[in-house]
Amino acid sequence: MVNGEREARSGAHSICELRGMDMAGKEMRCVSERVEGVSTSKAMLITGHAVSLQQSGIPVIRLEVGQPDFQTPTPVSLSGINAIQQGHTTYTLNAGTLQLRQAISHKFKGSFPPFFFK
Repeated sequence: MVNGEREARSGAHSICELRGMDMAGKEMRCVSERVEGVSTSKAMLITGHAVSLQQSGIPVIRLEVGQPDFQTPTPVSLSGINAIQQGHTTYTLNAGTLQLRQAISHKFKGSFPPFFFK
């Protein structure tokens, strides 16, 4: 902020710096008060933490937000296309559909202790 001077832009509900620089010499952005109140998503916080660990030399297997470094396997792509053609285009519960959970349970039953399947 420059000498505490601020200017409200008419109609935009924003607060902008008059001079465009803060006390640290960084360029200021003009965003709405509502946007200023939005916090960082947990996924982005996890990503930032993973990057920090990697930069400090700690090996990290990153399973958070991002792009895979491999092509989608053909059977997965074909199954996705088939699901779309059958009209399965809405979000499911985070846990997945009952049919999917049952298939996973059936596949791994006997591989893990029984309490995983209650």
